[in-house]
Amino acid sequence: MKFLKIKKSSLDKEHLNHIKKFEKEIGFRFKDKNHIFKALIHPSFANEHGDTIFFNNQRYEFLGDAVLDLVISDKLIDDYPGMDEGQLSKLRANMVSEEGLMRIATLINLKEYVLLGKGEENSGGRNKSSIISDCFEAVIAAAYLDQGLNAAKKLIYRLFEPYFSEIDEVNIHRDVEFDYKSKLQELIQRLRKATPVYKIVTQEGPDHNKIFTAEVLINGIRITTGKGKSKKEAEQQAAKDALILIN
Repeated sequence: MKFLKIKKSSLDKEHLNHIKKFEKEIGFRFKDKNHIFKALIHPSFANEHGDTIFFNNQRYEFLGDAVLDLVISDKLIDDYPGMDEGQLSKLRANMVSEEGLMRIATLINLKEYVLLGKGEENSGGRNKSSIISDCFEAVIAAAYLDQGLNAAKKLIYRLFEPYFSEIDEVNIHRDVEFDYKSKLQELIQRLRKATPVYKIVTQEGPDHNKIFTAEVLINGIRITTGKGKSKKEAEQQAAKDALILIN
């Protein structure tokens, strides 16, 4: 993987201290600190330090996306044999979506460690889910390059434990009829003292074969959407996806 090698080390004492703090945050110690340093560098930072920084995290992001897809897919297939391909795909898509990765990135306080240029910093870059989720993928690539797939897999399993716990909690892997709306209402009332609200936002297709899209809102905020051949089915799908995403 020559294209991922760093041409010149820029690890001064300040950068090393920054990296060590982040290593404690994620519970992973890098053998070659250059890997994680590169993963934390947003293009805006590299552009403003072009005399010393000759790389950014975009290629690591590309690799990390592939590693996440592989590891999450492998885990879901092994742990949930009752799921069909459609269920597995939807679960994985939710977990590795921008919103899904942002959730995990927030747990490890990643926004405090990404290195941004002054312009991006001033425009609120630390709170942009696109930037932080991309950086998270780069961090996964750094772990993979530093210590191989097994080490990266252990890190991913640990970081994504909240998702896997929720899948188990709602028994989404069982081949039984499940009332996701009732389960979501119980969960939201217990955690947030609120009641989910459902809204049909679109209906497409001919009368004999309509596809409905429903969204579920909590405190007026849209959480997820779902599709189905009936309004009830669309609402159940939206509730099912919400159960995966919400603590």
